[in-house]
Amino acid sequence: MVEKRERERVEGLGFDHDMEIGALVRQATGLKPPQVARGFVWDNDLPTALTAPLFYDQSLVVVCRHCEITSDLGLLKWMGERNLIVPVLNGCYHNFAPEAVAVLAGLTHVSRFAFFEVQQAWANKEGLGCLCAECTKERLTDYSGLPAESKDLVEGFYISRLTELPTKVRETVLPHINGLIATGDTKALEAETSGVESMVMLSRARSINAIPQFRFLQASPQESSVSPEAKYLALTLGILYSPSMPAREYLEVIADYKGSLSFLVDDTSPPSLGRAMDKVSKINSEIKEMRGSRRYKLYHLGTRVVRRNRRVVIEALIGGALGMLTTGPIGAVAGAGIVLGAEAGATEAIEAAANRASKSRLSHVVAARFFGKSLPAIQVWRVQEALKTRTDKS
Repeated sequence: MVEKRERERVEGLGFDHDMEIGALVRQATGLKPPQVARGFVWDNDLPTALTAPLFYDQSLVVVCRHCEITSDLGLLKWMGERNLIVPVLNGCYHNFAPEAVAVLAGLTHVSRFAFFEVQQAWANKEGLGCLCAECTKERLTDYSGLPAESKDLVEGFYISRLTELPTKVRETVLPHINGLIATGDTKALEAETSGVESMVMLSRARSINAIPQFRFLQASPQESSVSPEAKYLALTLGILYSPSMPAREYLEVIADYKGSLSFLVDDTSPPSLGRAMDKVSKINSEIKEMRGSRRYKLYHLGTRVVRRNRRVVIEALIGGALGMLTTGPIGAVAGAGIVLGAEAGATEAIEAAANRASKSRLSHVVAARFFGKSLPAIQVWRVQEALKTRTDKS
């Protein structure tokens, strides 16, 4: 029923291919423009999916029947309802379990029907040709004489994936694929699938006006492994999700920092990784310097005072909001806009106000001025501190 209804909805849209790409995307998917950055994430292992909101305030995460995030439908529903991710279906609804379809139907998501229409509209607008299975089959070398395993690979993977590439893009890779088919080398055809898959995902990202997740080779003395950049950056910054913490607790921490690290991944021109790592090194150096400073010691002294004195909490909130107090242990708290809590008898209203003060952009700016560090360094430090607090409690 869901599949039939969505297919009919998309078929009835009647795309005006003269529309701007962003308007086409919104018409097909219902997605509003992001405030900071829209990311397209296709490495859908759980750490990558959970970390994505740090880098994009609108995270389009490709999901399939067997990926980690769809194995925990409660978590998927929780994330979708809080706009931490937008699931992008890597197949039709009938490829998913009925209970997964029921959850997805209640969330903002992007169906294969809607995505394919967006891809075709984008290809037409950019003058890249069509997305057509028949065109793909016509241009492929005859594979009828291949061993059964190779034939299944061509029919089950290559035809569908190459169809998702616009004509002009498809033509850049077809000669190589045809050469592999002609040799009948099954291992070579299998080895080429990851490259074609990446091309398809990059094409999808561009068609939907998103920053594509890209990969790099991280070499080690023992092995070379392919790793998504965003996950590696989060690991280097010390804020990557760890199974030692419940997923929802991790998300509760990073939810207030959606898109705050987009400046690390919005540059996709070579050598983008080197530039991103330079920024990460600078942030880590700033945090290290800050933690060794006298003001950092004042900050910690101030937070201990705040825990013991409810009145000071209120004063710190006011001072933090106005950015007026900047000296002494209480000034360290107020100037940084950070309140970790009050005594056990404090009201919920005070605790809620403290949380809002510590998470607001204003408090980040005040803290950056107080410590003399960059805003990104303060935001990463805040996430590190919040994650450490949650871990210490568990």
